Amino acid sequence: MDTKIAFRSKITGYLVLAIWKVANRLSLDTLRWLSKPIGRAYWLASPLTRQTILDNLEICFPELPDEQRVRLGRQSLCGTVLGFLEAGKWTFGQSHKATCSIEGLEHLLKAKARGKGVLLLGLHFNDMIAVVTLLNRHTPVGAMYLRLPNPILETAVLEGRTRQLRMFERSDVFAVASALRKGEVIWFAPDQSYRDKQQVIAPLFGVPVPTLTSLSRFVRALGVEVVPFFHRRTGNAFQVVFAPPLEGLGADELADATRINRLVEASIRERPEAYMWTNWQLSYWRSESARASMD
Repeated sequence: MDTKIAFRSKITGYLVLAIWKVANRLSLDTLRWLSKPIGRAYWLASPLTRQTILDNLEICFPELPDEQRVRLGRQSLCGTVLGFLEAGKWTFGQSHKATCSIEGLEHLLKAKARGKGVLLLGLHFNDMIAVVTLLNRHTPVGAMYLRLPNPILETAVLEGRTRQLRMFERSDVFAVASALRKGEVIWFAPDQSYRDKQQVIAPLFGVPVPTLTSLSRFVRALGVEVVPFFHRRTGNAFQVVFAPPLEGLGADELADATRINRLVEASIRERPEAYMWTNWQLSYWRSESARASMD
């Protein structure tokens, strides 16, 4: 690694850890209050982030007036800031004071009782880390994650989260498969575009996007159950709802991906202000599709 890049990476890593240590000492109410002015400042100070969010919202919600999309974008970014600050609670192990109510737990327990492992189908909402960690207090849950490029943050985050739930690096297929064979429950979010060969192109909000086929392959190879779950936040209280297991998956990867993306789209429409819009570049994939159709 280039010396300047390595130095910058260290500074960034230690700065984030310092912010998280301060956040860990603050109450949840204080973090929620801080996230709003910080998120609004970030919105104004980062044109690239702002434009990425607005581009995505324009593609997904063309029927909304510009003012409403701007408002949703700001809310989303404030939520992302809150999720970032609350990561200090999980990283440094202080007990999170949030509460979590659960509906439909019988669907998960019935799926677990079949003994073939369960993939919890989640999404990249701003409060996903809080929800999965709180859920682990009610029933044992593991989670897949993508390795962070900053080694300082990767070490701290992994140590912090593994104190509270079992973590699986997304590319470690053997570890994931082994846990599923033992009947474990693992949170899995297929709603982001990764550099992965195991993908198909499936529509999301009318845009053809690369979609992971991992879920189909796990179902086909191991017979795992796939249980969608949804969550909503009100202040420091979370509500989690489990849906019945999805049936008929595994035979056709494209059909599965299309079905999952429809579920993703419906979930995002329920909570657009809480989604992590910064992680998608739908305008890029729409342009790629347009260019391909002209070739």
